[in-house]
Amino acid sequence: MAEQPHDLIRIRGWELKCLVGVYEEERHAPRTLHIDLTIHLPAADRQDDLSRTVDYARLQQAIAQALSATSYRLIESVAERIAAVVLEDKRVTAVTVCVGKPGVLPGVRTVEAEITRLQEKSD
Repeated sequence: MAEQPHDLIRIRGWELKCLVGVYEEERHAPRTLHIDLTIHLPAADRQDDLSRTVDYARLQQAIAQALSATSYRLIESVAERIAAVVLEDKRVTAVTVCVGKPGVLPGVRTVEAEITRLQEKSD
């Protein structure tokens, strides 16, 4: 069976402050995280109409608001929360989220967690 065609929206290099860390010294102030998103949509004629696609400015605002509402211990949890926000738009068929936390390990530019989540099928 052939894969269905789909469209992608990519948001790359978003720097977002979030309170995240396992260790006490990490939990005193928000850290800058690097966020990359790949949003999958069914192939469609968008007709140059914002209402027919993902409003990524509104999505960015919703993600920032969701992440500021709590603190996280793991960047994997941050990625899960971001994916959940993206998948609230039922037009989205899947999302890949990569969250990078720079300066965690000596000599390492960043540590990243990448997850892919699919839209749950509705009956």
